[in-house]
Amino acid sequence: MYNIRPYGIGYAVTKAAACNLMNSLSQEDLEGDVRLVQLLPAIIIDSNRTGNKHTNNFNYSDSNLSKYIQQVSLKLLQTRGKGMHGKNLVLDKNGNLVILE
Repeated sequence: MYNIRPYGIGYAVTKAAACNLMNSLSQEDLEGDVRLVQLLPAIIIDSNRTGNKHTNNFNYSDSNLSKYIQQVSLKLLQTRGKGMHGKNLVLDKNGNLVILE
């Protein structure tokens, strides 16, 4: 889920750190008075040439990632994140949501 690949250590490490930060913060407020939910993309759209998965002519408008993020974000807002406090959510390229435990 952290897109481990050659030359991608910084990306993988920061995703893992973000998940651990979320876990720690959510334990400080077990009741979830302030609900913390993290949404991470499973795919990498890397504009940096090092380890780039896409060519320079990659068409970002073909990616549905922003649409999926909007849909999940709207649902989280509508439910106020009920039942999701402290969850790390990963959204794959097809819009499927995976909850990291």
